[in-house]
Amino acid sequence: KNHLSYEATIDIFQWINSFHNANLLPADKTSLWKMLGRKNLEKSRRYYCKSCTEYLGLKDKKTKLLKIQCSCKKCGPKQKENHLGHFLYIGLTSQIKQLLKKPNIAEALQYRFHRKKKNIDSLEDIYDGQNYPDLCKPGKFLENWHNFSFTFNTDGCSVSESSRTSAWPIFIQINELPPHMRKKYILLAGIYVDDHHPPMSNFLRPFIVEMKKLFKTGITWNPTDTTEVTSRMIVVTSSLDSPARSDVTCMTRFNGYFGCLYCYVPGKTLKQGKLVYPLEQSFGELRLDSQIRADTKYAFKECIKINGIKGISPLISLPLFNIRRGVVVETMHAVFLGVVQLHKPYYIGDPNTLKAIDYYLFMIKPPSRRSRKPRSIKTYLQ
Repeated sequence: KNHLSYEATIDIFQWINSFHNANLLPADKTSLWKMLGRKNLEKSRRYYCKSCTEYLGLKDKKTKLLKIQCSCKKCGPKQKENHLGHFLYIGLTSQIKQLLKKPNIAEALQYRFHRKKKNIDSLEDIYDGQNYPDLCKPGKFLENWHNFSFTFNTDGCSVSESSRTSAWPIFIQINELPPHMRKKYILLAGIYVDDHHPPMSNFLRPFIVEMKKLFKTGITWNPTDTTEVTSRMIVVTSSLDSPARSDVTCMTRFNGYFGCLYCYVPGKTLKQGKLVYPLEQSFGELRLDSQIRADTKYAFKECIKINGIKGISPLISLPLFNIRRGVVVETMHAVFLGVVQLHKPYYIGDPNTLKAIDYYLFMIKPPSRRSRKPRSIKTYLQ
């Protein structure tokens, strides 16, 4: 609620302990993390060379040195760390085990079997699409109630207004939970902080490795006191904005030729140098997952760009992941901040309409603790 740092929280706890002259609350970071059940999280630094971007993995636990040397020989066991970069990876297995110990979690994870649709023909959840129902068919992976699927997301966010540094988290959402619980129990698998975009093949590598393990061996747990099951997991969906999508899929961006992940429309360059996708090209051939994988291998082998694909995407190694279906269209930028923003003045641009909207906006009286107050609709039309 108040966005206190853990240092501020510990200071408050120490003051309360001093006031009562007793150790009622944790007074240091270690005991606070233990009380919150975070002591068993598998956190590790993963290293890579900033010059050649080669992934170098973990340091040796005893020597605290890198185990291997990179291709450009600027980073290694005997080199200085001037060119060494790292990111934090947080193991999913330990987080999922903690989640599976929560009361009534087994019942919540069966939400897809007893949910009630409001409209039988509408798309209300991930279960109503094409990809998820295919995986639930007899003999398929998600036919088993205790196998689960994930949606993963990564995107950059500025750490402050005056800094070029951005933080890139890897967020994981469990699709089998009810919608309100998916938001509550989002898992953090990694975080990269730098003033450059992360090399996705490095950043996603430990996540891909762990997902392979979760697919193959899974996690054994007790949904009831008398039963024991082994749950395996896969990624079925990835929600990424346009720049992150091109980085993760190792493709040309949307402003380049063949920049669409979903079809083979090349695009057209206008006189001003801007690339657009004209209407007459909008009925081209759709890509298939098998074609994307074939183009990926060819681009890597021949070191050329083909149909907008520049190399191997880390997603190609995810078990049962369909790249074309799984990397979904991200609607916030494309629709709500794109098409809707463009056409908004034509729908509500009349001064009387704007005045009426402002009247109802300013009728909203949020609690005083809310820092953001209702603003005029005109501020959103700029």
